[in-house]
Amino acid sequence: MDGNKQIPRTLVPQESYSSIDAVLKDLKHCLRRIHNALATHADEHQLLQRIFYKNKNQHRGALFWRRVAEMRRYSERLNNANISLTLEEIRNSFFDPDAKQNSKLLKGAWTHAPSTKSVRDAIYRLQKCEALLQKMQEKSLQAYQSFTLAMQSGAFVQLLLVLVAIASRLRILSIEIGEVVSMSCSSMAKFLTLDIALPMNQAQGSSDALPPLSKVTAGTEDDGNGKNMDVRNTSEQAAPIVQQVVPRVNVKRRLEPARRNIHDQGSGKMQAKKVKKVKRANNEIDEIFSAI
Repeated sequence: MDGNKQIPRTLVPQESYSSIDAVLKDLKHCLRRIHNALATHADEHQLLQRIFYKNKNQHRGALFWRRVAEMRRYSERLNNANISLTLEEIRNSFFDPDAKQNSKLLKGAWTHAPSTKSVRDAIYRLQKCEALLQKMQEKSLQAYQSFTLAMQSGAFVQLLLVLVAIASRLRILSIEIGEVVSMSCSSMAKFLTLDIALPMNQAQGSSDALPPLSKVTAGTEDDGNGKNMDVRNTSEQAAPIVQQVVPRVNVKRRLEPARRNIHDQGSGKMQAKKVKKVKRANNEIDEIFSAI
């Protein structure tokens, strides 16, 4: 069975239906929260990008600007993580494959169950995102402390005040997104505890089951009474055995020529030099070039 193949609902035990419904309900709630949080984060990230490009040449040598560059780098990594896309893919795997093009299919009851491999891959990606969000919380807090210390000098207070607001906002968003990611991982972990792949394996095993090779003998079969009976085709038994005659080919070995003496070798070379080269006849192309 393919590791990423969906399991039809008919092969899922009925006692697992309520658990899968609960998992889908949690995923839908997490998707709604993650969309709102990521939309707000995109606005904060766009504002941080604008401030970075406007003030990079002026403040690139300042100590607090290192925190700005670090905060911007982690914000870009969060945008490229595609957390919402991962959650949407795992939720769509509970429905028909055409649900990606037709969103109306997502409003009905689930028709398939994802494989354990796809769910484990999604959990692994979300755990990596969760580690990134924890690191982002630490860096945002460090940037907040650095900006508040720089404000005590009295220089660039307006810029530092905006950066303090962005750092605190990014930290709150990273905490909220981290909670949603953790909730999604726990919901998918509950799905892994359900033994829904067993009926699929049994259905395939009933049609593809074969006896072990140790119990199979060529051309014989057990009749149930401990005796082996011949199961080869009767037409093959009745057919006469035709012996194919292969013609014999006589191969004559070439005898090694006797060693010639030095005088014979010399005379052969002289005769080869006397052979005149046959002149090739001119064709039409040669006549054209000779005329030129």
